[in-house]
Amino acid sequence: MKVLIVGGFLGSGKTTLLLHLIEHEKVRSNKEVPVAVLENEIGSIGIDDRVIGGKGYAVTTMLSGCACCTLAGDLVRAVSGIRADIDPDLLVIEATGLAVPCDMKRNLEAQLGVAARICTVVDASRWRRMLVPLQTLLSQQLNDADLICINKIDLVDTEEIHFIESSVRTFNETACTLTLSVTEHVSDDALERIVGER
Repeated sequence: MKVLIVGGFLGSGKTTLLLHLIEHEKVRSNKEVPVAVLENEIGSIGIDDRVIGGKGYAVTTMLSGCACCTLAGDLVRAVSGIRADIDPDLLVIEATGLAVPCDMKRNLEAQLGVAARICTVVDASRWRRMLVPLQTLLSQQLNDADLICINKIDLVDTEEIHFIESSVRTFNETACTLTLSVTEHVSDDALERIVGER
């Protein structure tokens, strides 16, 4: 079971990217449930899981906290249960916009021996506005990412994309970067890079 943690600030496009990933894996697999989704929501009602669950996919929703903090024990139990009961080809953990994905990754590796890949999604249209006030959170979300998706490039010009790519490198010099617009077509090549197959 491959594990992908999708992080990024609120509204960056994580759920839309997730839907592309689900369709991509579904086509490639013979399993009844090729993808399981673990939602990490804050509050008493999960919004995104209604969208995803309504499409008939396996969804485990975590509410009332952050999987990398107060619900860390629940994260481990949920992943362990999904692996035992569903055994999908891919488990995608969609972290809340305030989560620190590397903490989730370390927790899973330490307690379950599960290797997870981190994909952090950033919103190109809001990058400059978030850069200073959210610098600490951005650093936490980007510094251990394996791949950084710069999303919503359709809303900015080429010069701004270059600025964001350069700026992202100040947080993480080693991660691969990918520019895309998840509301439009996402290529198979891009999706394979996101899950670590290329």
